[in-house]
Amino acid sequence: MEQVFLRKLCKRWGWLFCTKSIVNITASSSALISTWLFLEEYGVCFDAGDGLTAGLGLKSRKIRHLFVSHADRDHLAGLLQFNALNGAVSPTIYYPRDCGSFPALRDFCAVFDGHTEQASWRAIGAGDEIEVGANLFVRALRSDHVQIEDKHKSLSFLLFKRVKKLRPEYLGGDIARLKQTLSDDALFEHKEQRLFGYSGDGAPQPALWPGVEVIAHESTFLTSDDVERARSRHSGLSETLSMIAQLQPKVAILYHFSPRYSAAEIHAAVDSKREQLGVSFPIHLVLPGAIARIDF
Repeated sequence: MEQVFLRKLCKRWGWLFCTKSIVNITASSSALISTWLFLEEYGVCFDAGDGLTAGLGLKSRKIRHLFVSHADRDHLAGLLQFNALNGAVSPTIYYPRDCGSFPALRDFCAVFDGHTEQASWRAIGAGDEIEVGANLFVRALRSDHVQIEDKHKSLSFLLFKRVKKLRPEYLGGDIARLKQTLSDDALFEHKEQRLFGYSGDGAPQPALWPGVEVIAHESTFLTSDDVERARSRHSGLSETLSMIAQLQPKVAILYHFSPRYSAAEIHAAVDSKREQLGVSFPIHLVLPGAIARIDF
C-alpha cells in the first residue's frame, strides 16, 4: 500500500518524491548570525553559516557542492570547520568571483589546516552552470544584495534538471529510424525542470523564479517600517510573500528572519499575510535559533 501511495505522489509531484525516499532539507537561519540550507538527496548545500557542521554532524560529509551566496560572515563563518572536517571527501566550495574574502579564507585554511586534505574552491559568476548530478545543474544568478557595477559579489542559485521530450509531431513514430535522418535538436524539445531556487540575501527579484517548483527566499523583516528603518537590501515579509504568491510554486521556504522577532510573531505575521493573499501552497519557516528539518 505504501509503495502504491508513493507512486501516486510521484506522478503528482514529479521530482519531489520517489518510491524509496523523500527529499530532505535541513536548514538554519538567523539574520546576522548564521544561514545554511542542505538538500541531502542532491549533496548540495547553500551557504555555510556558523554551525553548519555542528548542525549536520557527520551528515555534512554528504555535501559535495557547497554554494556560498556572498561574503557576509553569517553566510561563510562555517567554512573553516567544514573544510577541516570534510576535505578528505573532496567537496567543492563555490563562491562569487569578485569577493576577495574567499581566496583569503582558502589560503588561510591551507596554512592553518595544512595537515588535512583541502576542499576545492571555485570562483563563479552569474550565468555559470555547475553539473551536480546526472542532467542536474546549479546556475548562479545575479543577486541585488551587493550592487557594485559589473562585479559578481552576491549570487542567488537555481537547481534545475535538463530534460528532453519528443516533439509532438513525432509521437508514435519509429524513433530509431527518425534518429537516422534528424538531429537531436530537431527530434526533441530541450527544456529545464526548475526544481529549487535559493535567493541568498536580497530583495525579491520575480524575474529569477518563474516556473520554479520550490522557492527558498529570505524574509528578514516582518513590517514595512522595519524594512525602511534598516535601509539594507533585505526582504520584507509582505513583498516576499506577494512575489511568491504570484509565482505559485509548489512549496515555499522562508528563512533569514531577524532574531528580534519571536517564533509566535513570525507565525502570526505569515499566517495573516498568507490569508490576505489567498495562498494555498505549503509554506515552511526556518525560525531564528532553530534547525528546521523539512521533508517533501
